[in-house]
Amino acid sequence: VIGIGDDEKMIAASLIKLFIAGEFFTLGEQGELDVDDYYNKPDLMISISDNGAANSLISACTMEKINEFAKEKGYEETELNRRMLDWNGTENYTSARDCGKMLEEVLKGEYVSEEASERILEALRDQQRTSKIPAGVPKEVETANKTGELDNVDNDAAIVGSPECTYILCIMSSNTGGRIAEIRKLSSMVYKSINASED
Repeated sequence: VIGIGDDEKMIAASLIKLFIAGEFFTLGEQGELDVDDYYNKPDLMISISDNGAANSLISACTMEKINEFAKEKGYEETELNRRMLDWNGTENYTSARDCGKMLEEVLKGEYVSEEASERILEALRDQQRTSKIPAGVPKEVETANKTGELDNVDNDAAIVGSPECTYILCIMSSNTGGRIAEIRKLSSMVYKSINASED
């Protein structure tokens, strides 16, 4: 693992949805809610970043339980403080390290359960917002990612299936110009460094 400020608590934007999904599927596994009653809401929350779906799952899980999930699972900087688009003077937070840990667990089939991990991974692979980390690698390379953006924030957390190896890259940024271009540039640099022997 190589991390630069990866344990810094930063504004999550829609990256928080990765952790909402974690508690949602946990409650489903425990029999406290019926996952099927929510149809494709967890998938849409990730693949198209549907805020209404996210808020529906927050209501089903409760904010308190989502935060307990994050704390118990060791996502130390992750904190849900408001519903999507509910500007109540607070923000939702996470860190690049927490997101990387989460994606690693998804890849290993250890995020909640193998079944939950696979469903989340499929939603990440179906991601419609691919202008950041995925845009920095060749088109034929498979990626699975979740973005987050606000007026002053651009984030992306991705699994990249490169020829040399599958790797995870998480980039969070705020209050700087040209954020998306910089994320693409960093993504390209990482890809080329890992796959230097492919050139």
